[in-house]
Amino acid sequence: MLPQRTLWEAVVREDPLFWGLAVLGLLWMPWALLLAAASQSVVTALNPLRTLGCLRAVGRDAGLVTGVFVLLACVHAVLHQGAAWVDSLPVPLVSGWLAEALTCLVPFAAANLLGLVLYVHGDAMGYLPARDLLEPALGDTAPQRVPVSLLESPVLEAPGPADAGVEAKVAELGAAVEARDVAKALALYGALHVLPRLKLLPSHHLFIGQAAAVEGDFPLSVKALEAAADTAPDEPAAPRALVLLARVQGEKLGNTVRAEEIYRYIVHRYPDTEAARFSHARLPPAA
Repeated sequence: MLPQRTLWEAVVREDPLFWGLAVLGLLWMPWALLLAAASQSVVTALNPLRTLGCLRAVGRDAGLVTGVFVLLACVHAVLHQGAAWVDSLPVPLVSGWLAEALTCLVPFAAANLLGLVLYVHGDAMGYLPARDLLEPALGDTAPQRVPVSLLESPVLEAPGPADAGVEAKVAELGAAVEARDVAKALALYGALHVLPRLKLLPSHHLFIGQAAAVEGDFPLSVKALEAAADTAPDEPAAPRALVLLARVQGEKLGNTVRAEEIYRYIVHRYPDTEAARFSHARLPPAA
């Protein structure tokens, strides 16, 4: 009871610094407790930048959470006064138990409030891994049938022109690539890129990918470079095509996330190569 008596001293009640710190602590407490509930350290809970991060993560609900917590603090003060009166009753054991029960109501309510905040905004605060927040779209529904292996399933080819005409165009495209006729090669490839990729050589895909990038046709360049890497992944042209694909995605199309994924794949799939060393230099440093 000595700390409570000290709070009612005139020198304390008239000190603006005391009341300022009290209000600041009351506003700070829910976010410090929230960080502590999210398994953060004491230093993190006292870090003002992390507190502001909590406010930003909770968003518009931050004011509501703070207001409810302040209201609970006021109720807690009233219950403390009531608990002191109950404890003074001449009823052995029962009065003490009732007094303690009254003082426990608000802490449990505050814990429930913080748990609700973590339940709603925990993903934005990094409380749990993403896999713990995802729910199966189909619930407990069992598959209706065994999935067919992709390697064994038949591939439906898009209808195309007659085989003789296709072979002629493929041969004409090869001649245009050998002659470095960019305009003709791009025109022929635009008509043939819908055909199965194995009908064209990887070198043809790579040439078209480079030429299309130079001409500014980046969607066609992406298709050709992907085809060059997929057609013969063990050929020396495959890592080169992937490097060019990553550069087109990152530098021309602005898709830096996709470019980083391709660079990481090159480092993993083709280690100890020039392409892997180039890709490793383009990756951001590990956090």
